[in-house]
Amino acid sequence: MSEKRSDQIKYSILKFLDVTGFTVLDPVIRLIFREETDKQCKAIGKFLVVPILFLFFCLAMWWKIAPQHKTKSGEVPTPDKVWNSAKINHTFDYRETTKAEDFIARSESRKEILKQVQSQIVSIRLEAEQAKNQVLLMEEKFKNDFLPSKLEVPNTNLSNYLSEVNILSNRRKEELNVLKAEVMNGKTTKKEFVHLLEEQDKLVDQEKKILKELRSVISEIRSQKFKPLEKARSVYNNLANELQFLKKREEFLTKSNRSVRVQEANDKLQLSIEDLELATTEKDIYLRAKKVIRQKESIARLEGQQYASAVTVYKQIKRSIFTVLCGFLMAAIIAIPLGIMCGLNKVVMACLTPFISVFKPVSPVVWLLIFQIIVGAFFPDPETHPFFLFFSSIPYIGSLNINPALVFSACTVAICAVWPALVNTALGVSSIDKDHINVARVLRLGFKDRLFKIIIPSSLPYVFAGLRISLGVGWMVLIAAEALSSSDGLGKFVWDEYQNGSSYSFANIIYACFVVGIIGFCLDRIMIVLQRIVSFDGGTTSV
Repeated sequence: MSEKRSDQIKYSILKFLDVTGFTVLDPVIRLIFREETDKQCKAIGKFLVVPILFLFFCLAMWWKIAPQHKTKSGEVPTPDKVWNSAKINHTFDYRETTKAEDFIARSESRKEILKQVQSQIVSIRLEAEQAKNQVLLMEEKFKNDFLPSKLEVPNTNLSNYLSEVNILSNRRKEELNVLKAEVMNGKTTKKEFVHLLEEQDKLVDQEKKILKELRSVISEIRSQKFKPLEKARSVYNNLANELQFLKKREEFLTKSNRSVRVQEANDKLQLSIEDLELATTEKDIYLRAKKVIRQKESIARLEGQQYASAVTVYKQIKRSIFTVLCGFLMAAIIAIPLGIMCGLNKVVMACLTPFISVFKPVSPVVWLLIFQIIVGAFFPDPETHPFFLFFSSIPYIGSLNINPALVFSACTVAICAVWPALVNTALGVSSIDKDHINVARVLRLGFKDRLFKIIIPSSLPYVFAGLRISLGVGWMVLIAAEALSSSDGLGKFVWDEYQNGSSYSFANIIYACFVVGIIGFCLDRIMIVLQRIVSFDGGTTSV
């Protein structure tokens, strides 16, 4: 009984792996349940251990080669710097979220948080002072111990060579003066004088080249990183940033806190109301009444005020996913009906084939520019347009800042993603077994019944295969579209970091590359699951 139960668990897990496309883990599950252990160990070695070792090999090569390649933005970031970039972006998002919560904190909760923050400020300030002293100590050690020991030989070589160059230069000047006199006396020809000048110029150029190399060696040594100093600076910078963040939190929990400002405004309003009660003339009553109205309006605005959070990478990710899903949904709504029509009717297929053949290879950049011109004409004033006002009123979607740039990017994704879904749907419908169609005719099924009971169910595997390709294409297109349209999202994040041009920005770009790839992988896995659920042929799904 227990064996039967374990078999059920095993095959349930294997089925789950098959549906999700992670069949590479099959040998691990089978080994856990002790099924043909030798065979499973060999499979694990081939398809798991070897790829993992290759991954570590690639990381090691990246770690070794990256610092040796210099770019205009500095060294190519190593894996640890990219990981540090990911942590910095995560910390930034956490801090922005925390500040937003502090901004709206109220009453006792606010006071409790403020007490904790002030306690943390005291301890962090003490740690920062200690870290600063450590930095000063390491700087002294760098200047007095590390640099002198490294520069002793290069400085000696440079000094000796400069002395040698001075001696040779004086000797050449004497030779030149003697030769000038001989030229004037006719003992030496002018041609020989020119030849001597050329030889001396060559020697001077050679000396300059050697001096440049010696000085570059010294400059390279001076630019070398002293690891204890770098570590001390990193610790101090982290503590300084944390201290600055805590001070900002303290500000948001006191004078910049929404509830505090509302309370202060209410106190002022109460005083104004009391002044209004004491007014005696018509003019005073009017002016003080207007003041009360203005203060009430100000309080209403304060109560609805939200923290103006900076755009973090996680918000960019959410917006990019929302954009690609909108574009993908538009593509599916267009492609599936047209694909069904093409598959059912050869005339429709013949009519649409030229359009598919011509527009399918068009670059997404061209489509983006076209949509900016055509679609942009529908939104002359985006701030007051009902379309954007409607989406801004939706709780979660409104926080994504829906604007024309997002619409342009979504339309570009849609037009580029529509072709794979359309072609695959048409192929699926046209490939339906003719026996099914004949049975439908014998049963005298109407078009609606044939469509929903035979045509769509039979073509679903092809439809979802096309949708899977479309989603992948759309995700690739989106990054370029966001970068060019300046639409908030991962594309704009990458473009802004490229424009920044620092070594830290380079690490952010590589970090964004991994984020884009991981999200694309997850979206593809989701489509694989849907594709396998509707598949009836039992075939495997490609990686």
